[in-house]
Amino acid sequence: MKNTKQLYAILTAIQCINQTNGHRDEDIANLLKYVSIYITNSNYNMLTLTCINRTKEEIMPELNKLLGAETKYLEFLERMKKR
Repeated sequence: MKNTKQLYAILTAIQCINQTNGHRDEDIANLLKYVSIYITNSNYNMLTLTCINRTKEEIMPELNKLLGAETKYLEFLERMKKR
C-alpha cells in the first residue's frame, strides 16, 4: 500500500458523513464498524457519538481540517476542479 497513514483519516471522514442526519447507510455503517473493530482498532462508538444528530454541513469544516492535516485529499479536489 502506498500510504496507509492517510487511510485512517479517510475512513473517519466516511464514518462521520455516514452518521450525520439523513446520510446513514446501514451497509456502509457495518463495513466501517468491521474495519474499526478488526483492522484499525479505533473506537467506532465514540466517533459515532460525536457525529450523530449533526448535519453534514455542520461536520464538514472539522472533517476538512482533519483531511487537510492528515491527507492530500483537499489538494486532490483542487486539481480535479481545474480539469
